[in-house]
Formats: sequence, C-alpha cells, structure tokens
Amino acid sequence: MAVLLPDRQLTVLVKAHPFTRDAHGYPIAPSEHAETRGPWPGAAKEQPDASWTLRLDPRAWPVEPSDRVTDGNRVWVVSSARLHTVPGHPDADYISVTATLEPPEVP
Repeated sequence: MAVLLPDRQLTVLVKAHPFTRDAHGYPIAPSEHAETRGPWPGAAKEQPDASWTLRLDPRAWPVEPSDRVTDGNRVWVVSSARLHTVPGHPDADYISVTATLEPPEVP
C-alpha cells in the first residue's frame, strides 16, 4: 500500500444534492455550488490513464460524484469518493477520490 502525504491545500466545492442530469450525464440544476469545504491538507497524483487520485481530509465528507476539488491552480471533477476510517486512529482517516482534471491537460 502506498501512502500519499499531503502536498497541497485542497478545497471541495460541493453541489446541492440530489440534482438531475441531462441525457449526456451533465448536471442540470442547480448549477451553483451549495457549499465550500476547506481548504485542508491533501494530495493529488496523476494516474497513467490520465485520471487523478486525490486524498482529502475527512472533514470534507460527504463528497459526491460531480463535486469539484481545487488547489487554486487546478480543478478536478469527482468521479467517485470513499471515506476510509481506521478504528481507534482518527488521525489516519482520509477520503479517497478518483477524479478527472477540468479542463483536461493537452499534451
């Protein structure tokens, strides 16, 4: 198991849930973010398939698909998120996020 140490401050831009999607899967309404959480220490690592793995502070939970995460320079759109807890060791808790960069980087 690899550990991603915090390497930046991450802020979660949470959409109001639930929201509806159009035929292409894009959120229809509401278009505005309902809440901003953070910034807190986190980490981001690009994967070989151009997706990103993010580690967020557990205080940002819940995080849902289509929410956005930013470090002030980049913005990621959440594909999936899972809260990981370690019983008896709350300092080791984290949120594991798979996300895509918005807009994607062009080589």
